[in-house]
Amino acid sequence: MKMVIVLIIGLMVISACGGSSPEPLTKSPIPTPTKASTVTQQSNTTSSTQSILRYDPFGPDRDCGDFLTQKEAQAFFKAAGGPFSDPHRLDGDDDGIACELLP
Repeated sequence: MKMVIVLIIGLMVISACGGSSPEPLTKSPIPTPTKASTVTQQSNTTSSTQSILRYDPFGPDRDCGDFLTQKEAQAFFKAAGGPFSDPHRLDGDDDGIACELLP
């Protein structure tokens, strides 16, 4: 239905401008994601550190005592939005390092 309306409007515009014959309407191709680009996009949004996370960064509140190491807490902190956002309050001094007292 839309294409018919566009064609009719296009013919009317050409006729009003004194054109003798309308030029065919062409669509510009719309890029579609390929399987490879989809995988790339997913790998950009999920870091390799998320594979070691024991807790959901957007789940219940976590404290430093929930983590075994500072590295684990830091990965969780980053996945939850750190250092720009610290919803679990793992970075008490706002220096970008979560749970600094953990081994």
